Amino acid sequence: MKAFPIKHQNKLATVILFIINLLWFLKFKFHTLMGDDLYTWNVVHNYKEGFLQYTLFETLFGKYRPIYNLIQYFVITTFDMEYRLYFFLNILVNFVAVLIMYRLLLMLTKNAIISFLFSVIFITCRFSYYNILQVYGLMEAVALILFLLMLFISILFYKNSSKINIFLILLIETLMVFTHERYIVVVPFLLILFFLTLSKPKRIYTVIPLVPVILNFAIKKIVVNTSFLEGTGGASISFDIAKISIFLICGLLNMVGINVGAPYLNGINFTQESTITQILSVIILLINLLLLVFLIKQSKGSLENKKKLIVVGIALILILSLLLAASITIRQEYRWLFAPYAVFLLVTAFVFQQLKIVQSIKYVLIVLLCVIVFRNDMYYKLYLDRVYFIDALKIADSTYDATIKKYGSNIKNSKIYIEKDPSLVWTLQNDLFFKVNADEPNLKTNFVDNLSEIDLSQESLLLLKFNNLTRQMEDVTNEFVLDPKDRGPQIILPEEWATPDKGYTKTTVYGQTLYYKVVRKVYKNNSISMLRLDNDTVLSLSQNVVDNASLGNLEPNKFAYYSIDSETGFLWISVPTDSKINWKAEIQRGN
Repeated sequence: MKAFPIKHQNKLATVILFIINLLWFLKFKFHTLMGDDLYTWNVVHNYKEGFLQYTLFETLFGKYRPIYNLIQYFVITTFDMEYRLYFFLNILVNFVAVLIMYRLLLMLTKNAIISFLFSVIFITCRFSYYNILQVYGLMEAVALILFLLMLFISILFYKNSSKINIFLILLIETLMVFTHERYIVVVPFLLILFFLTLSKPKRIYTVIPLVPVILNFAIKKIVVNTSFLEGTGGASISFDIAKISIFLICGLLNMVGINVGAPYLNGINFTQESTITQILSVIILLINLLLLVFLIKQSKGSLENKKKLIVVGIALILILSLLLAASITIRQEYRWLFAPYAVFLLVTAFVFQQLKIVQSIKYVLIVLLCVIVFRNDMYYKLYLDRVYFIDALKIADSTYDATIKKYGSNIKNSKIYIEKDPSLVWTLQNDLFFKVNADEPNLKTNFVDNLSEIDLSQESLLLLKFNNLTRQMEDVTNEFVLDPKDRGPQIILPEEWATPDKGYTKTTVYGQTLYYKVVRKVYKNNSISMLRLDNDTVLSLSQNVVDNASLGNLEPNKFAYYSIDSETGFLWISVPTDSKINWKAEIQRGN
């Protein structure tokens, strides 16, 4: 990039970052709203009190977030149920955060290469996926953008403590805490920044960062009557020191490359990773520790170096504050680690730039660190299906495909029964998923313990079962209810039996000749019987034949059946070698 003027470097970096930001997330093909996004869509869609009431006074999930309410209302009423529109909007908004991150890095390092590399791993980090894949990710992204803007102005304020910068910080902080209350934890950072930056006569302004928090508390208690802090999933905020300490340690380890936490939150834990990934994670940790050692060693010199150590120290306080906010509820979600990780990347890049070592060694370390982090990010991406909200998106898509997409408007007349599974509760929001997607508010969905126990004589049944192995919803109606085409006896004429082609067994171990017929699939919960109409002999179903390889085991006076594909199956009989089939057979299916 040194071959180009700085202006061209930044333009080129911007274009490449845009492409990387798009391509990194483009592989996700989800298309259905679910979970909290579905619930909120329904609230907004049916909200009778109007836009202003929703924006200023609504407290969904016990959270008061008027800035996000404003954005959310317009986005949902514009995009409706079109998940892909939310998805691409989130990618675009994430790019705004990437651009601010790049500018922050440039401000701290004055180096386009370092800024570009660290911006890339900001895009690919494992903490970003919620922001992209959930409608509520927009809330996280907007709050993150405001946070990064606050850091940008804070750096300007550190260099020039003008009143305009003070009030810009106040404005951004206010918008931020009314977008997401988690960011009230920036107050210690701002108090220290103001105290160290302002001269004694101006230190009265040090209390300014407290104003948005006091305002937030007052409105919640006096106006909207909700709790000041509410944990995730409706859980109360916990001040269990032991649990908070564990979460803080986990958060710190995640900052320096060690992927720790519950797999349903992070995809794969450090102990489950491949050996090479574990080794590379430890190398990331060691490089970060090495940077810290170098920084401390250099701080023993001039006053300027000690000031740089103080700056890093303030940044570490901010990281710890943000990690604390991510550690006081029932779990530590990765989306809450995105902001502290952004600060961590800024500090790392800043420290690299300050290192007084041979330039070539410095750049080798930077490239090594970024390449390893990027490689590990690609590895973690392989295990995202295990993360709860991505798993839920997969379930929602398969449910939509097995029902709304398959049956269209006819589903409105269906009696829907679903076998209960814990994975479906939050994802489908009980029967809301079908009411919204079928556009039928009165459509009832019945969740039952066992599909076998329902009355199968009902008309227009639609039976669904969640497959825990594939993590997909399956339409199992045909496994329980006979297709009208299969009801009643079916006659097989002698000429309908065929001899097997080359590659199939032609005779049994009992010396009899094999014949087959292709029939509609028999599902595992249906029975099938066969009757010879010439002598009223009932042929029983063989248990010895389950596929082509076991055909030779078909016993005399028995028949065999096994599936070919999702629609058809083979029916087999055997007769003495010197005989021909000159009799009719009757097959009967039943539940």
